[in-house]
Amino acid sequence: MRNAKSKVKDSVKKIFDHSDQKSINKNVSLYNSLVSGLHNYYKMATHVSADFAIIGYPVQLRLNGANHNHRKCSVEKQGEIVSNFIAEKYGKSKQMRWIGKRPIIPVAYVQHEYPKYKRRAVNKYVMKKDAEYKVPNSINFEIIRYLIENAYKWESIEFADNMLSRYIAQKGNCAINRKPLYLHNMECHHIKPRRGGQSEDNSYKNLIMLSTEAHRLITATKEDTIKKHLDFIKPDEKQLGKINKLRKHAGVKPI
Repeated sequence: MRNAKSKVKDSVKKIFDHSDQKSINKNVSLYNSLVSGLHNYYKMATHVSADFAIIGYPVQLRLNGANHNHRKCSVEKQGEIVSNFIAEKYGKSKQMRWIGKRPIIPVAYVQHEYPKYKRRAVNKYVMKKDAEYKVPNSINFEIIRYLIENAYKWESIEFADNMLSRYIAQKGNCAINRKPLYLHNMECHHIKPRRGGQSEDNSYKNLIMLSTEAHRLITATKEDTIKKHLDFIKPDEKQLGKINKLRKHAGVKPI
């Protein structure tokens, strides 16, 4: 608890020791990543909510009194939560705060969860009928944490939040082949790309998460490149239909 309290205190301090909006965005992203990481790691401990209430009390006092400090870093009690992850996990908390339209995850808002074990009957060696098959939940918290922590690096906060929401909505799987996405093999694709000097549409409905191979297959124009990635992915008829639909939006000839 002492360790967690010290880390959170230092992270909040960095938010208020800002130089510009970019530094606020960066430090808010790092703070949210730290708090969600602590929650995810310790949520299986009994009485975790009581412990985090103690850890979060001085942080909440700092946020509530922030509007009186000389740095004029305004903290609001109401705002919009664009990220589905934050909305689902923390949206009901009355301790939510906003700095520069960026939501601040409340430290004290965490509940104990029982560890979930996979059923022994279900594993990758068990064949299932198509009717029984469901897209597996491949969400990886390390990827979620990375996307939250690095939100300030992307072209806009809207893009970062909607990319995270898309990753969770797709259960951590590629939209084409439904295989798990990994940090080294994951890309966010604009369904309708920028054209004629128009600004990029970073809305949730215009984004889709793909593996690197699937993304290259959608944008490739050379026959040898297309063949290479087709051989790797081996899409079925339905998947090929999705690929061609995305290629059409991208202004590329269908395969």
